Amino acid sequence: MDIDALRQQIATMRQSLIDEEILDSQFIQLEQLQGTENPNFVEEMITLYFDDSPEVIAKIEQGLDEGALLDRAKLTATFINSKAAVRGDTSS
Repeated sequence: MDIDALRQQIATMRQSLIDEEILDSQFIQLEQLQGTENPNFVEEMITLYFDDSPEVIAKIEQGLDEGALLDRAKLTATFINSKAAVRGDTSS
């Protein structure tokens, strides 16, 4: 398969994922942040997200298993901290 056909196939697949709402505006924003100096940026961010997800889910499950009332502020902080970790933001 030549490179132009492969690029067209990738573009068609990407558009299909957007049309099906599997990918959304956040994915497009990630693509816009990717540049020639870091061509694997989107891949790295998605990998970080999936690597961190089990830990975040475990924290939520632990909170629910403790039988305590759901602490909305603590749950929100968990999500904010996980988003900051994915972005590489150390200020949160």
